[in-house]
Amino acid sequence: MAPEETNLDLLEAFSADEIGECSSCGQRACVKLRDAPSTFCLACGAVRVGGMRLDVGRNVPVEI
Repeated sequence: MAPEETNLDLLEAFSADEIGECSSCGQRACVKLRDAPSTFCLACGAVRVGGMRLDVGRNVPVEI
């Protein structure tokens, strides 16, 4: 079985202040964007804008 693909190696590009725990998968791999109320997880791929998860089922809501 092939290992699960993640982007965890990209965490090295961010400071400790920019990385937090993901509310979806629980891993400390969630990157907080400084200039926007947004986060994205390099472990599970969860994307949140203003607290709303946008990537559920690979669909983006029409209205935000």
